[in-house]
Amino acid sequence: MTTLMDTTALQQFAAGDDDGPFQLLTLLRYAPTARFPATSELAGTSGEAAYARYFDKLRPLIEAAGGQVVQFAPINHVLLGALGAGFDALSIVSYPSRSALMGMLGAFEYSSIASHRVAALDDSVVLALPDRESGR
Repeated sequence: MTTLMDTTALQQFAAGDDDGPFQLLTLLRYAPTARFPATSELAGTSGEAAYARYFDKLRPLIEAAGGQVVQFAPINHVLLGALGAGFDALSIVSYPSRSALMGMLGAFEYSSIASHRVAALDDSVVLALPDRESGR
């Protein structure tokens, strides 16, 4: 299960010299039932529903950081490769810079919703991509 960002990989990414635009591609595998405490009002929520709640709260933070959701969609079929097998959905989010992403991830508003992401997912893969417009 990989639902938390790898701190070392994130620090290496943040320290890169190119602070221009980029995109994050995230593959998501929902938990059948989100892992909220039994006393939580969200106990018994599906992982998919819990992630949708998280993403609804995340979207304004992305936009405040200058980012944009390019795509959020279910994965219908994996045509080739094991990496995509078993993942339910993907998102592609563009950011203006690494520092914009790091600022968002370090903000109190993000830390207040991050546990919902962890509760909602059984697994995830997050990949940094060159910005499709700039090619960087």
